[in-house]
Amino acid sequence: MQEIVVNSDQRMLDGPEIVAAVARNNVQNESELPAVMLAAAQSLSAKNVDLVQIGNSVFFGFKSKPPNEDKLYGGAFNVDTARNFLKNGLKYMTYMQNKNITMYVSDFEDERYVNAFRYWDRLIRKTNSDTAIDVMTKEGGGYRVFVKLGEDPMPSIG
Repeated sequence: MQEIVVNSDQRMLDGPEIVAAVARNNVQNESELPAVMLAAAQSLSAKNVDLVQIGNSVFFGFKSKPPNEDKLYGGAFNVDTARNFLKNGLKYMTYMQNKNITMYVSDFEDERYVNAFRYWDRLIRKTNSDTAIDVMTKEGGGYRVFVKLGEDPMPSIG
């Protein structure tokens, strides 16, 4: 099955279209799709979820309870181009800063996201001294990223 990618500079998708496209990109068999879609819908409709669409990326975070309400555990559904996803991710970090989030944690399997976080880390280190990104490999496989968000503005990509 060919991966679905939609350049947001040419065509914006609705959030549910993005989630459906990501689900299609991640199933081996079409018969798995309803279960994957149901699981995504249940997660994204949770009371403590914060959702925002930037380009053809939907970012979500589950808010922690007090006294840790400045922390999010989340992820992204993305069908945008790689370049646009890099832009969208920086905008999402600004969005989190504006919501007074100081720590973001995400677990993921796709190595492309490791490259994205490392790119953001290099870019931020050049221009922003109080945000730090740390990507680690999990013992059982996959990755976990910690983003400590500071107050300095995020850089932008042209």
